[in-house]
Amino acid sequence: MKIIKKYRTRSLRLKGHDYGKNGTYFITICTMDRIPHFKILNNTNWELSESGGIVIEIWQAIPEFFPYVQLGEFVLMPNHIHGIIKITKSVAGEVPSVGKLPFNEDVAHGGFTGIQNLMLHQNLGRVVRWFKGRCTYEIRKVNPDFSWQRNYYEHIVRDEKALENIENYIKRNPDKFDM
Repeated sequence: MKIIKKYRTRSLRLKGHDYGKNGTYFITICTMDRIPHFKILNNTNWELSESGGIVIEIWQAIPEFFPYVQLGEFVLMPNHIHGIIKITKSVAGEVPSVGKLPFNEDVAHGGFTGIQNLMLHQNLGRVVRWFKGRCTYEIRKVNPDFSWQRNYYEHIVRDEKALENIENYIKRNPDKFDM
């Protein structure tokens, strides 16, 4: 009997890297089928949609919910976002209060995944998962057809020169966008 792994795909994350330790990450998150939900083409200009406004508002709120996160450069494109997330925990990986998250981690059990539940850990995956989920919930109130592409792209920023290059890429990205 052959076991089919229908719902398992290869991880995009760097094997062995701790995405909960202090570091800077460049992320890209795309809409499903690259549908331009965030900006609308009006003649030759892209204008912010209501969905795009929601994404910007939720992105800016990330540090309120995740006190160990600082946000860097960010750009909202018609069908994707680029952003820099910096994880900045204090000494020995301690995290300040949990922010506005709606549960107490000391009593959370993680459902059927137990301690393996990624939402119990203070890491990049948790931040992105929360961001995508919160955006989806709010955007579907005005656009029921909205959804994100599965997963997200991330790049570990290794030094200041790489960070500068990525920041420049993010700033120039709107000029290069072509549907």
